[in-house]
Amino acid sequence: MTTERARVVQQVSGDFFTPTYRITGSLGVGASGLSGLLSDTSRTFATIENAYLSRIQEPGTIMAHFAAIRIAKVSLDFIALAKRNVTASTTRPGLTRVAHHNVLIITRAFEMRGVLEQAGKLDPESVLLDGNPRFFPIFSATASLCVQPQVQFSSEAILVNRVRVDLFCGENI
Repeated sequence: MTTERARVVQQVSGDFFTPTYRITGSLGVGASGLSGLLSDTSRTFATIENAYLSRIQEPGTIMAHFAAIRIAKVSLDFIALAKRNVTASTTRPGLTRVAHHNVLIITRAFEMRGVLEQAGKLDPESVLLDGNPRFFPIFSATASLCVQPQVQFSSEAILVNRVRVDLFCGENI
């Protein structure tokens, strides 16, 4: 699979989380945006620029800084974004009424709580299985370490890697 970069039209800043590390930096994204970059099956890796690396259990302690870090997209548990408008939608085309669902998403390392926006009734299968996007957004979100719940990360929007989800909990499932 190719790892060449497409033409960058904007930089998207965020915190990129694996089960063991937090990387703060920015991704250069093309015309398809962040969702397009993350869902692009022809590119296995992403390049995080101006990257600050810290261990997940000590997120405030920077252990290294690099001009760029290459990361396998499948290794990401989630991405915390400062801006909500950078995310992709989970609503279906043609449906206009959006419901807000409180959800708890659990991966092997993290517990994430937030609001999932979806047309109509909460449908976990459509979020986790349908369509192309590899990452789905939850808003007004907080993530905490499963083994150290006092270590928390809050964000306007979190993009969750759906292949990393172990449990999907929500109201009225």
